Amino acid sequence: MTFARCVAVLVFACVPLLAAAQAPKLGAVIMHGKGGTPLEFVSDLADGLEAKGFLVANLEMPWSGTRTSVIDTSKAEKQIEAAAAGLKAKGATKLFVMGHSMGGVFALHYATRHPVDGVVAIAPGGTVGNKVVGRILRELPASVPVLWVSPTGDYPRLRRNSAANYAKLPKNRLHRFAEPNADHVGAPRASIPVILEWTAQVAAIR
Repeated sequence: MTFARCVAVLVFACVPLLAAAQAPKLGAVIMHGKGGTPLEFVSDLADGLEAKGFLVANLEMPWSGTRTSVIDTSKAEKQIEAAAAGLKAKGATKLFVMGHSMGGVFALHYATRHPVDGVVAIAPGGTVGNKVVGRILRELPASVPVLWVSPTGDYPRLRRNSAANYAKLPKNRLHRFAEPNADHVGAPRASIPVILEWTAQVAAIR
């Protein structure tokens, strides 16, 4: 084998290693819905993302079923900030905030005030700080891509409002509207494939 051929073989052999070293490490802050906990409907989502290499913070938010305090949006934002900082300290270079139901609305709200690489809103519903969803969407920076998940078997009101609310997002070519075959509580688990695909796409571009 010639010297040049040996060099070529070594270069091609190293390409996968270099790609792996340069690939962004993805972090996900996950928020459950109102009255839920991290151990219920979002637990499969957290486990599924971790199994694919995500760094995950699956939080218990002030609106969980085990807490009775009045929801303090500032306190909740600080909780997410701390979780995001923890993920970055572990090596996350891209950060996504994800939430189910009320957690999805809060993920959108958080992105109006804090830098994130993307938002995953799974069957979003509810209000945050006396703001309805439409008002939050108007405040969202156009630079923030959103994966909006509207499960086919969601609650009728949320299902009716999903497309209209999604249309209110500021234009961004990375936005996506997904409709997995699931009901409201099964949506986080059913969303795993599209979340993995979409976050990889966003991370490769941003």
